[in-house]
Amino acid sequence: MQDGETQKKNVIVGQTELGLRRDDMEIESLFDNEGSLRFDYLDSFIDQSLVQNLRVDMKETPILFTESTIHNKDLRMKLTEFMFEKYNIPALFLVKDPVLASFSCGRSSALILDCGHKQTIATPVNDGYALLKCIIKHDIGGQQLTNDLNTYLTT
Repeated sequence: MQDGETQKKNVIVGQTELGLRRDDMEIESLFDNEGSLRFDYLDSFIDQSLVQNLRVDMKETPILFTESTIHNKDLRMKLTEFMFEKYNIPALFLVKDPVLASFSCGRSSALILDCGHKQTIATPVNDGYALLKCIIKHDIGGQQLTNDLNTYLTT
């Protein structure tokens, strides 16, 4: 391999494929440590899952993506550009997770509390829109609660 060339990784998508043992296999996230989307992995994921397995014609299928409440506008623009240029999709809709959570409960207005591994985010949703200026984020999540519980139980 020459300098400057990147090695093309064989990306495997799907639970069944992951069950087979392979030498030098690494499981990696679709997002890097900074929360940016890895578009080469997204491309492989869409090709294998939607195009090859489900035989979806991307030129005729509108796509819905969910995004976290705290999301980067540049990443959203890059994702939109990628989907329209690479797959020629007819329509793309990006929606915040808390909006879908409130709709799943049959409500267009709600206060959604999202407790994750490292952070907790409270998002008010009003008439189907996440009120982004009213979001409260704390860097306390399930990991911190587990650590605190272990400390209390061992002392």
